Amino acid sequence: MDYEKQKNQIQKVFIKLESEGKQVLYLFFSEMGTINRMGDGSNEGISRFFMGQTEDPVFQDFMEEFPAELLSLAGRYTFPNPQGEICFLEITLEGEEINTGFAFTYGADSEGPPEEIFELVNLALDLSDPWYEDQLNQKKRN
Repeated sequence: MDYEKQKNQIQKVFIKLESEGKQVLYLFFSEMGTINRMGDGSNEGISRFFMGQTEDPVFQDFMEEFPAELLSLAGRYTFPNPQGEICFLEITLEGEEINTGFAFTYGADSEGPPEEIFELVNLALDLSDPWYEDQLNQKKRN
């Protein structure tokens, strides 16, 4: 399978994280600059949802760091014997000829997704943080 070709077909990225059934992160961004975000992945504080556009190359920078070979792991995974809060992490990758991704159900204090998956989620958060913080600050001023 040509994972590099698949990677190049991706136009949209969705990331969703739930902890104990509560959505703590929702992040969508596309190659067209659309961005939607709620939360930071933690159970702390009030999560606000914002939709908009960004001039920042969030999608391009994310895809630049996305390892094409990671697509070989696409699928749904449930880890046995979960310890701690039950978490559900989903990353969906879409484009004209692609609809794939990853879904993990795991315990917060036990085995979970591979480190590369957490690194991608953290990268997406880091790249979208400036936009999200700006939205939060605008909301505070209004």
